[in-house]
Amino acid sequence: MPDQSVYAGFVFLGILTAGSVLFVAWLPKRLPQQPDKQPDTSGFKWNLKQVLLLMLVFMQLSAVGGLWAYLEPLGIHAGLDAHSAQLLVSAMLFMQVLGGCLGILLVRRVPDYSMLAAAALLLASIALGMYVTADQGVNVFLGLCGLFALIYLMLTPFQVRIALHIDPSGRIAGLIPGMQLLGCAFGPLLAAQWVSDDNAQPVLLVSVWLSVTALFLVALLHRRAVSKRVGVARRA
Repeated sequence: MPDQSVYAGFVFLGILTAGSVLFVAWLPKRLPQQPDKQPDTSGFKWNLKQVLLLMLVFMQLSAVGGLWAYLEPLGIHAGLDAHSAQLLVSAMLFMQVLGGCLGILLVRRVPDYSMLAAAALLLASIALGMYVTADQGVNVFLGLCGLFALIYLMLTPFQVRIALHIDPSGRIAGLIPGMQLLGCAFGPLLAAQWVSDDNAQPVLLVSVWLSVTALFLVALLHRRAVSKRVGVARRA
């Protein structure tokens, strides 16, 4: 894009989209008949665990979105030129794909709450590390960016699994993508209040604060889940 202008990006997207037509031949001609069973949602009621989970998703994606939106000026401040900063964004998108695949592989092997707590702690540490090492060269910044992108999409499978455990009907799980989008929009909006001219460094501290808040919500949500299991065991 820096060499061919923004129109080259749209041409590339068009070619990529047209290329997907080649895979139509591998699609099944007809789906197997599925039993018409819908979950009973007539008795659905909101509870604190559901609200806490949605708040957790919102906070985690706010922390991610706030940092992601200002990645280019942060990269330039770390020593990258404008072209390299744009290439960094593309490389991080690839790392996000790897992170999503890794999350799918780990979701049945790693405890949900432990993973979300570790992710919140890592996101806070990454943002704080970027802030502290802003003048210590590009390599440290690039390494932190790679780790940040890897964690980003790794969160979703664990968030959805907790949502299905809390609400088997799937209503809360269906709200997860919406809360993620709201968080990605709110994070940059909140971080923008502390950005002045070309100085985007305060964004990192905002991301740290949001991640720490998410870590607190993970602990609170886990405590509620454990207390409910203990109560059920005692009644049994």
